Amino acid sequence: MTASEPHIDYPRSWQFTLFGSDEDAMRADVERVLAGRRFTLDFSRRSSGGKYLSLMVELEVGGSAERDFVWNQLHGLDSVIHVL
Repeated sequence: MTASEPHIDYPRSWQFTLFGSDEDAMRADVERVLAGRRFTLDFSRRSSGGKYLSLMVELEVGGSAERDFVWNQLHGLDSVIHVL
């Protein structure tokens, strides 16, 4: 860890915000890649024009490597445009 990196205690609950345009496809993809894990998946918001939406995924991660692995899985989904 460098001086510019914050100290984060693990294990801890972590939230990812997913952006896309097809809620059903996003939900199905998240369920598939996180199968066997305990997580919540909730609708967050829809864009003012109604074309895009965001979903919030929350799950417990045991460390930064696991957090980054989950981020990469979610980022690789065809239905997901962006992950925060």
